[in-house]
Amino acid sequence: KGAARAGAAAGAGTGAALCAPTGPGALACALAGGVVSWVATDWALLKIDEYANRDELIDDLRVSLAEERLQLEAQLRAAYDTVIAAQYGGMREDIQRTFSPVSMPVGWVEPKAKPTGSM
Repeated sequence: KGAARAGAAAGAGTGAALCAPTGPGALACALAGGVVSWVATDWALLKIDEYANRDELIDDLRVSLAEERLQLEAQLRAAYDTVIAAQYGGMREDIQRTFSPVSMPVGWVEPKAKPTGSM
């Protein structure tokens, strides 16, 4: 940021010197020169920084994205567990409320299964 400000100040100074012959418009001309110089210097510094640190930035973004994905998966699993537990509890209550065991007659014996051997 300091270099961009220095570039803007230099641009404003140069703009003021170039615009001095315009008289009353010199201030506006100097401001315009300073803004253009500031934007150009900032853009150039950003491009240099991107070139120098691009691979590191991409690696950091990938790591952050992987961490964010893990957190999101954990949150989704917790939300799913909550919904599934609520649904299971509701089904269980419905079954217990509507289930009525059939009482078997006294002395009733369950029939034995027929053997399924070869004939």
